[in-house]
Amino acid sequence: MARRRDWAQWLFANRAGDKLSRSTVYQGVKRYGAMAGIQGVRVSPHTLRSTFATQFIKAGGSLVHLQTALGHSSLEMSRRYAAVADEDAWEASRALSPIARMS
Repeated sequence: MARRRDWAQWLFANRAGDKLSRSTVYQGVKRYGAMAGIQGVRVSPHTLRSTFATQFIKAGGSLVHLQTALGHSSLEMSRRYAAVADEDAWEASRALSPIARMS
């Protein structure tokens, strides 16, 4: 079974058939973000990955599936995304609380 790094080299290639550089990927993501009209937030491969992970957890995805999708070697990183999603859920529920509406 091929490791992810083995097949990624030919799956994500530049026009010359060589491995993409980090800066090429970053500039491409940034350019597509601008074309999509995304403004006022950082647009980068890491931001997209983080957003995917957070939205995946918020939609009910499991930590184990997230770990597999992102290629983490342990659940620790996946748990960090779950903590962010939990914090967002807590803030949303506080805003809907009858106590919050009393003030």
